[in-house]
Amino acid sequence: MSEIMFLQKRQMLVNFGKGKGNSQTTPTSACFFNTPESLALLDIKTLVTRSAHQSILIVAPHPDDETLGCGGAIALLRQLNVSVKVLIVSDGTKSHPNSLTYPPPALKELRERESLAALAILGVASEAVTFLGMPDGAVPIVETDAVTGGHGDEKSDKIEEYQQAMQRGLGEGLSPVVSQAFKSPVGLPHERYPKVSAKAYAKRYPKGLASRRPLGLHQEAIALIYQHLTYLAPSIIFLPWRRDPHPDHRASRQLFTAAIKNLATSPRMIEYPIWDWDSQQRGDFADSINAWRLDISSVLELKRQAIAQYRSQISDLIKDDPQGFRLTPQMLQNFTQPWEIYLEVKS
Repeated sequence: MSEIMFLQKRQMLVNFGKGKGNSQTTPTSACFFNTPESLALLDIKTLVTRSAHQSILIVAPHPDDETLGCGGAIALLRQLNVSVKVLIVSDGTKSHPNSLTYPPPALKELRERESLAALAILGVASEAVTFLGMPDGAVPIVETDAVTGGHGDEKSDKIEEYQQAMQRGLGEGLSPVVSQAFKSPVGLPHERYPKVSAKAYAKRYPKGLASRRPLGLHQEAIALIYQHLTYLAPSIIFLPWRRDPHPDHRASRQLFTAAIKNLATSPRMIEYPIWDWDSQQRGDFADSINAWRLDISSVLELKRQAIAQYRSQISDLIKDDPQGFRLTPQMLQNFTQPWEIYLEVKS
C-alpha cells in the first residue's frame, strides 16, 4: 500500500493525547494511548551513560518521522553532547504523487532539505544524516527466517554472501535497486552509493510501486544496513513501533532488527509510535512491552520549530495535488505534547 493510499484511510484518526474515539480499545490493547498521562514520566538522563563513546541512531521510515516521533529526544540528547545519527529509510515521494510542480525527484530533494533543516534546529548536523532513498510505499519486507536462516543466532549465509559482494565494490550480487538506493552512510565514500533510480526500480518490479511490496530485496537491504550499523556501532537505536499500521514503518523496523541480530553486540532498542492511535490496528502487547513517556517540556518549542520545517507536509506549499497528504493541526497535536511515548520489550 502506498503512503498516500494509507494516509487517505487515516483521515479520521484518534487523538491519543485527548483519548477520543477509542471506545473499542480493551484494557489489554494499548489502552495507554487513551490515557498517556498514566505512563511513567522519565528524564533524558535515564538514557545517557557515562561512556564517552555513547552513540544514538534514529531510524525514520519517512522524512519527518524522526522529528514527529523523536524530535524531543534528539534535542535533549544533543544538549547533553551525545552523538546522534539519523537514518531515513524511504524517499517520501508518495505524499504528493500527482504533483507536476514537484515530481518524484524534486519532491525527494525537497523532503530531504526539510529533514536537514528540522534536524539542524534539533542540533544534528547534515553530515550525521543518511538517506537510504528506498521507494516510498515499497520498503522491502523481511521474509520468515530472513535474519538467521532458521538457525538461532547464527548469521545467515545470505548476509555473509552479500557482505562479500559489497567488499568487491557493491557491483556483484546486489540488485541495482538496493545498491543505488543507499545514499552514503556517514564517513563512507559517496561514490560507492549512487542515488536511487526510480526507473531501475520500476523496470525490475513493475508492480511494486503500484500494488505490492518486493520480497527479493530484503536480504540485500539488510546487508547494507548491517554495514552501516557496524560502522556506527550505536549503543541505542530508536525504531518505529513494530505494530505501526503503516507498512513502511513495519518494514523499516524489520530490516533493522534483522541486521541487528547479526551484530556481535546488540544495542538497546527503543520503539516510538506514529500511527498507532488507530484502535482497530492495535494488538495485545501489555504483557511483553514497557511503555513510558520522555519529558521533553524543556525542548518542546524547539520541536515545534523543527516540525514547522516540513512545509510540504503541513502547508499548501504543494498546491497542484488535491489528493496530496497534509498533517492537520489535530494530527500534529499528538506530536507536540510536553512528552513523547516510547516502548521497549520487557527484559
